[in-house]
Amino acid sequence: MNKLIIPIIIVAVIAIGIGAFFVFQKPAFPEQLLTQKPVFQKPAFPEPPMEPQPPTDNCPQIMPPSPILKEQCEKDGGKLEPKKNEKGCVIGYECEKEVVAPPTISTLSLLKKVDIENGARPEVVATDNRVFVVYLDTSTPQSSKFSVKIFDEDMNTEIAYKTLVTRSSEYGSPTDIRVASDGNYVYAFYEAADLTAKKSYLFGAKYNLNDGFERVAYTDLIATSKSYGSHLPTDEHMDDPIVLISQNSVFSMTRILSSSAYTYVVREFDKNLNFKKSFNIELSSIAQSKGDYGQASAVYYNGYYYMVIPSMKGVASLDLFLVKLDMNWNIVDYRFISQSSKDEYFVTGMQVYRDYFFVVYKEGSIADAFSILKVFDNDFNEVISTTVKKVEVKGESLRPSLSVNNEKILIGLPTGGGPPPMSSGSKTFGTGTGETRKASIYIFEKK
Repeated sequence: MNKLIIPIIIVAVIAIGIGAFFVFQKPAFPEQLLTQKPVFQKPAFPEPPMEPQPPTDNCPQIMPPSPILKEQCEKDGGKLEPKKNEKGCVIGYECEKEVVAPPTISTLSLLKKVDIENGARPEVVATDNRVFVVYLDTSTPQSSKFSVKIFDEDMNTEIAYKTLVTRSSEYGSPTDIRVASDGNYVYAFYEAADLTAKKSYLFGAKYNLNDGFERVAYTDLIATSKSYGSHLPTDEHMDDPIVLISQNSVFSMTRILSSSAYTYVVREFDKNLNFKKSFNIELSSIAQSKGDYGQASAVYYNGYYYMVIPSMKGVASLDLFLVKLDMNWNIVDYRFISQSSKDEYFVTGMQVYRDYFFVVYKEGSIADAFSILKVFDNDFNEVISTTVKKVEVKGESLRPSLSVNNEKILIGLPTGGGPPPMSSGSKTFGTGTGETRKASIYIFEKK
């Protein structure tokens, strides 16, 4: 019996040993994973491929697009496409996006009018929850000043009032001011004039776009010239200075007008109003002025400067004239964008908003004038227009300003018996009409 048990035990031991051998030879991972490539965790910022694509058909080698670039392009709603030269060779990659047309504008409806008593030449800046009106405050006729009134978004409630610039013995009284905003600040260039000395002076200031409207930067005296009505043909006009904001700079633009010159004097400042340089833009080869009607507007849009100025066509009336300039201020396009049998001038309100250009100006003679709003697409084809106001009393200059925000268009106009021309020499602002002068804001809705 014992002899039988011993062989059985030996066989069992051998079997156990053979099984253990195969058990310990089994891999740690399932058999099918041995045929897969190692899987590495994707880094947070993938590196671009290091190997260039090989040349084909005599085209140069080019690196494939970076995954980062591709990811960013897709995130922005675009698609990365190869950029080819005239030989058909790929020379780079561009993020192409579908061009979405801006919402159409089919109607312009007047919602309301708000008057600021004893005011003139209002400049308007509208935000989502505020309306800022900077204007010539004539509440004290012998000592005019620039003031600001701040309202809620519907101009139902006045929130704040503040005096900005007052008369000085050295520079005289504030006369004309124009403003523009980048959404955080308001930039202003303005004229003060001493009528006794027949001199005018140009200054600039920067204000916080909030209820405090604090002045955070300003210029010293920028330039001096003759006061309105005392100009010689070569003198610079300081009234109605253009304010232009670009990506990195702020510009003031004034004008020199004569029978042979149509010149704008451009002064460039940084965003803190430190002076950088000045130069002239000569437009007499493409445009023709008429008297002193050179008040114009300019905006920056998609790498270009756009000016809308009044210009004559032969011996006809003044019409709206577009001048497009590149970043080096070279003229790249110009043409008439509006033509009327009546003069079109005082182009002192302009803004680009959601790929539309909004322009407001004056049309007609002194006694039979209108304030007109026109909307253009981004190639300056007219989309829609409307009359804002007709002159009703003597002295209404209807010098307009403009601000667009969301669906509202706010237009500032001096209404009532406005200030007389400075050439009259009057230091008061009476016109003989007996009507109170107003800074009026017309609020339109676009749909």
